Amino acid sequence: MKTDSFSGKLPWEGRPPIFEHVKAHLKDKNEKDRYLPDVSENNLHWKDYTPGYNDYSLIDREDPKINSKFINRLIYLFDNYSKHAHLEDKVKFYNMVKDHHIIGYMDEFFEKLSDRKIRIEYNAIELIYWMVRKAPDQEVVKLGILFVGMLRNKKDLNLLTTLSQHEEFTFYVGIALFNMTPEWEVILIKLIEPLSGYGKLLCLRYLLSNSEQEDTIEWCIRYGYQRLEMTELGVMDCMQYCNVPDYLQKEKWDEPLTRGVQVMLLFSLQYIEYEPVFDRIGKILYLYLRQTCGKRRGIIQYFILLWADNFLKSFKENEEVVEIADITEEEFADIWIEVLQEKKKSWYAEFHMCWDLDRDKLCKHANKAFSELLMKRFDQW
Repeated sequence: MKTDSFSGKLPWEGRPPIFEHVKAHLKDKNEKDRYLPDVSENNLHWKDYTPGYNDYSLIDREDPKINSKFINRLIYLFDNYSKHAHLEDKVKFYNMVKDHHIIGYMDEFFEKLSDRKIRIEYNAIELIYWMVRKAPDQEVVKLGILFVGMLRNKKDLNLLTTLSQHEEFTFYVGIALFNMTPEWEVILIKLIEPLSGYGKLLCLRYLLSNSEQEDTIEWCIRYGYQRLEMTELGVMDCMQYCNVPDYLQKEKWDEPLTRGVQVMLLFSLQYIEYEPVFDRIGKILYLYLRQTCGKRRGIIQYFILLWADNFLKSFKENEEVVEIADITEEEFADIWIEVLQEKKKSWYAEFHMCWDLDRDKLCKHANKAFSELLMKRFDQW
């Protein structure tokens, strides 16, 4: 890469590339090995670092430090480097990118870049691949990934696949794939299937918000929750970005769909009194009970009915719950009747007696059942 007479220490000088670190630790299961080099430089202990958490927490917030002047300056430096390859422009561009969360300005940045018809020529392309492969700061790598998607070169799929396996970068790989190939959903689902953290959560939200394919929505509802460590966040996002009741009324119910709906109910009904943010939960409960009452039993069904009973009581007492329940009085009455009838049956009575007399035993049984349902270790009971 061309250089000129820039004086002073370069911001990337003597620091390890993030891409090489990710590649070296692809098979590591230890959380400490997922700790990125630039995080350690900021003196954050590896136990306090969760890949993708900052982006997930910032995605719906505006960054007060980002304004049109910042975006225009960044575009100017990128364009100027593309034309002249001045090292000073690269340094200034690099420092601006590394010190700000890309998630707070990426949409506006690329929109303005497109509006101004900025051409991505040789120097810029060289810079983009350098950002992805050699940069020691994660925000620079993220912006590089987004640029790689804009280049639409399918030869870059291996590069993106490598970075996607670290959940700090998975979401950005998803956006890059969206711009790169019409098969982006199929590829992204394969990449996030084995993941469990905030990178997967961000991609689930992105899939639900941007996909027009029924198969993608089907996968998110049936399997998206599997292995997720923050299951309740996945449930909230699914309810927010997908009209689940409308989907359930049209879809043929099979075992994966039933299990997916069970996860939604388990992680919404039990919290409804404390955090009434689960949109359409009443309608989902109504549709689920129509499919399962009289046909399904077991500890998962027991807890759904137990918490459904509490939800119905809250419905009568709490106006906020009524607003989010999204059910008619007739549907409410039908749910109430179904729950009361199931609670009178012997299988429910046996579980409830165990809840009263030997709660530890029941909780152990519940943890095992929940672990199988979620495909992860669950020991919260």
